[in-house]
Amino acid sequence: GVKPIGYLILPKTKDGLLSYNGRVYRGAIWLKPVRTGAETSFQAINLVDLEDYLLSVVPSEMPTSWHIEAVKAQSIAARSYAVANYWKNERDNYDVKDTTEDQVYLGVESETATGNQACDETAGVVLKHNQKVISAFFHSTSGGATEVGENVLGKEIPYVQSVADYDDSSPHFAWQRKFAVSQAEKAFGLKTGSLLSIQPFWKVASNRVKQAAVVSLDNTTIVTGERLRQLF
Repeated sequence: GVKPIGYLILPKTKDGLLSYNGRVYRGAIWLKPVRTGAETSFQAINLVDLEDYLLSVVPSEMPTSWHIEAVKAQSIAARSYAVANYWKNERDNYDVKDTTEDQVYLGVESETATGNQACDETAGVVLKHNQKVISAFFHSTSGGATEVGENVLGKEIPYVQSVADYDDSSPHFAWQRKFAVSQAEKAFGLKTGSLLSIQPFWKVASNRVKQAAVVSLDNTTIVTGERLRQLF
């Protein structure tokens, strides 16, 4: 027989809402079967109009108590990112994730009147480069400067350049985290008592570490700044 591709749950009315796992959503929900060995679970995919999706994303990514023009700018960036990343996860039959891996999406609970206004007043507006909608990256805090595309994604992105970012009033602007030497040795797979130092020796213009040398009694290993961040 034909295997089902899942179950589509629709609201009772055109403007109706759906509840799933304690959250309320616009649109429809597709419960897609996911088979792991002999077990079958379901992946919930929200099928939602782009503009309805943004009503949740914008307040989830920026306080809508900020100036309406800032919220409108966020609306345009979020819309551009979503459009540029259509079918990003095509293999899994959905576009974007609802986390910071793409954009935070919490459903109806995060919607606000100001956010709705900003989305409505910018409806359909996107950012383009060479007539192509751009993946408009945004962030909470950059630590003083944004980064050029090639230092993050390994390729030049003309519209992603390093510029000064005056975000020093953010509580995340400067911070510290301490680790024991034994924790660092474990992270690098070194023998206990063998780590001598970690020396950043290549920094890019924004003062971020590009490469560092991990010096132990046995050898010296070169690691990227990104790898250091992932390890710790």
